[in-house]
Amino acid sequence: MSTSQRKRGRAAANLHASAGVNEVEAWTAARIRDLRGPRSRAAFAAELGVTALTVYRWELDEGAREARRPRGGVLLRLERLAKTRNSGNLDAAPKDDAGALAQIPSAVLAIHPDDESILYPLLGRCTPADLATAEQQLIALLSRGALVSHAGRSLAAAAVAFVRVATTFDARGAYAVLAPVLREADAGALPPVVELYARVSASLIFSSFDGSLFDIGKVNHQIERGDPIAEALGMADLRLILHVGHAAACLQGGAREWGESSQRRLRSLQLHITEPVSRVIADEMNAYMAMQAGDAGGMDLRFEEISRRAEEVGFMTGAARTGAFGVLRSLHSGQPPEEVLPRLRRLREMATRHRLTDGIHSTVLGAAEVEVNLRLTRFERAKEEIARAIREAETLHLAPVPIVGPAYFLRKNLIDPSGLPTTAELHKALSLGRFSTAGAMPLLLDALDNDLATREALTKLEAAEKELDDTAPNDLAKSYLTFAPLEARLARGATESFEKRLRALEESFELSPLPLAAAKLRALSGIHAAMLGRRDEGRQLLVGALSTFKAAGHVPETLHTRVHLARLAARERDDKDLEDALVACAKAGLLPPFEAPVRKNATTAGVTVAARVDLTEPIERLAGRGVAPGVVLRELTTIVEELWPGLPFRLERQSESVSALTASGAPIREPIHWDFGDGSGKRFRLTVEDSLLPEHGAEALRTVVTVASLALELATLRGGSLREREASRPTAQKHRGVIATSTPMQRLLEEVERLAASSSTVLLSGESGSGKEVVARAIHDASARSAGPYVTFNCGSVPRDLFEGQLFGYRRGAFTGATSDHAGVIRASHGGTLFLDEVGELPLDVQPKLLRFLENREVLPLGEVRATNVNVRLVAATHRDLAKLVREGQFREDLFYRLNVVPLRVPPLRDRPEDIAPLVRHFLDLLVPEGQAAPILSPNARSVLLRRTWPGNVRELK
Repeated sequence: MSTSQRKRGRAAANLHASAGVNEVEAWTAARIRDLRGPRSRAAFAAELGVTALTVYRWELDEGAREARRPRGGVLLRLERLAKTRNSGNLDAAPKDDAGALAQIPSAVLAIHPDDESILYPLLGRCTPADLATAEQQLIALLSRGALVSHAGRSLAAAAVAFVRVATTFDARGAYAVLAPVLREADAGALPPVVELYARVSASLIFSSFDGSLFDIGKVNHQIERGDPIAEALGMADLRLILHVGHAAACLQGGAREWGESSQRRLRSLQLHITEPVSRVIADEMNAYMAMQAGDAGGMDLRFEEISRRAEEVGFMTGAARTGAFGVLRSLHSGQPPEEVLPRLRRLREMATRHRLTDGIHSTVLGAAEVEVNLRLTRFERAKEEIARAIREAETLHLAPVPIVGPAYFLRKNLIDPSGLPTTAELHKALSLGRFSTAGAMPLLLDALDNDLATREALTKLEAAEKELDDTAPNDLAKSYLTFAPLEARLARGATESFEKRLRALEESFELSPLPLAAAKLRALSGIHAAMLGRRDEGRQLLVGALSTFKAAGHVPETLHTRVHLARLAARERDDKDLEDALVACAKAGLLPPFEAPVRKNATTAGVTVAARVDLTEPIERLAGRGVAPGVVLRELTTIVEELWPGLPFRLERQSESVSALTASGAPIREPIHWDFGDGSGKRFRLTVEDSLLPEHGAEALRTVVTVASLALELATLRGGSLREREASRPTAQKHRGVIATSTPMQRLLEEVERLAASSSTVLLSGESGSGKEVVARAIHDASARSAGPYVTFNCGSVPRDLFEGQLFGYRRGAFTGATSDHAGVIRASHGGTLFLDEVGELPLDVQPKLLRFLENREVLPLGEVRATNVNVRLVAATHRDLAKLVREGQFREDLFYRLNVVPLRVPPLRDRPEDIAPLVRHFLDLLVPEGQAAPILSPNARSVLLRRTWPGNVRELK
């Protein structure tokens, strides 16, 4: 309990005492049961801001071991509820201005019991299909006037708004329903559960993509008011969705620092959620935030996995949306469009089959189709998709950010650009959203439409580029617009401005590399080198870019790069290749790329060396395995000295204050330089004397620098991985059989240790394979019963007719086949611990007998006439939602509360990635033959393991 909660509790208790109320005598079990009346414990608990288990303990007789009495701030709420019930006024109560949750009168505009019996079953539905049905039923209730109380009607309206915005993202329709309820919530005139639904709905509405509603300040207001309520009511899933609104607002508002904080908050809240849809939504939001932070590794697989899980739980709009994002990320990562077409068709068929209305998912699907058609030169189909996206943006008030870059690319490069939106039309579409990216893109579009011949135009362009850099992640939706200014600079001969911008982009893409972005930078660098007279180097760079464009199936970039190469070749031989390249562009419907002014090859002076140098041995030296980063840098300078003796050079580290690492000593009057990085943010520059560089020297030096850069990245990655491995060893210790490095698992182990002196029943929940059985054994080992027996019984593996005999035992002859006495697992656990795995599979007819054992601690075996006392601590586990089974009548409510005395949740492996490497080391140690050293994970293997979501959890990893 937090300090603020304790203070609120003490304040309420003091107020209660000052009114002359003796809390022990006033609130007996009988009086609690009388106040609750015919309502369910869950409904009664929600009204008071406690859990149903708490109410169950209040209603136990005073002598029962688990009995509890109300205390603290809840006493005030009980008194006010009793007063309101006695007065018979269910629709009105005095407004409380105190503001603290502990002093909110629960019966302010209380929900009538008849309304509760109708609404709570509808609100308990979890899957999107159930929610859609519930929405129709809620609307029918409101239209027929079937709800008695005003609070009941408000709850129904808030629930309709929640379902609408959560499943279809119809923010404006949801707000039209929610607006009057939200005003009452702000006035403090609603019960806590109604206000919570209103706050959650409003958080999603004000963080939506609809530019007319987006307001991050209002989102923060909803969280400030709703979070204490959700925490007090114990509604973990709604609390998570409340904070999803903040994460979405941060994504659109470009508030990266807030986004990182929001992501940490979501991960913390994920530990407590129970519904599959909530898990999917949380994972999807985490993926978006990782993408915004520049994480490009494996994002396509991550989105594809989330899409699969969303489809499994019936969340079809989420499945379509994340699946389309996965397709886009695959394209951005260099996967050919032919390979993603089947996935795209399947997503379209799914959207049609389930009759999904237009929304964010259809916008992303359209963007993916634009990318595919653009790369395959199906330009008319790309135009149709772009036009549809513009129309959809106007209808849904969504800024079509993903199609702006491709639309500009096509408008500048097609022979027939008719049907494509103008800059003014793109401005109008972008103004519909409140993305920070949507605000930066028009600035860049305006700058690109201007002539860059003046310094003023270049200044405006640089300001627009900086604005886009600060607000957009590194993806090709941004890159189409990012690379256009570089081409414009080269076409105008603004080489100095080009070099500055090129370095900035290389640094930007270094931490989150994308193959096509790297190829485009390489191609532009090649054109730039040729313009400066280094045609051999330029040709080498263009050939490298061409191979990447071909492999990725990007036909327009492939054709344009062919033209650039042919133009270089035409200066030295016939122009047959150039003619063929231009004809290929025209057949595809493309204009030829800009033609840059290319100088003659630079002349050599001073240093006399062979025209070509053999780079085999230098490359082998740089590519040595296990070399440290510092050694790579020293080797690079040694190779330069050996290959070109007397050539002035300087190697320096680029930072806020440039520091020279080494230099030849001779002054450099005409510098030429190459920048490279180590993959972790450190940048370096090698500068040489251009006038003394021999023919083909720049080409050879570019190759040496490229290999050195790759070797440096590998050495840095290897060193970082080793440091991580060594740093993780002290904290990755095996504690009571549980390997726990992550914070969630360490907290779980702390709870296990706290239970050491207790014999309370423990209910472990968590997904299959997450390690519930290991944690159960740890609970036994930590307890005073550790010397006693530990017996495991899997309720899902026993035939239905053998359950009772296996659990409680039987005497010989009790039934056909009982040829000998059998103690049963409960009696076999006497003095120790019984672990009931998959307790959710327990048959209904056996459940009352298990409940009797838990209440009386005695067993009546089959065939016996006298019960036997047994001293056993029970630990149960399930991967199913027992509370939901209770609502569906498949599990006894009283047994659920008897089992759920100490609930513990074992988090899935995807929520504790820090445990993956220690677990892998543990399993490898177990699997290798005795006496042999276990293999060590390579950085690539570690990266693959960390990217996987592990639906089978630790069992799948093993």
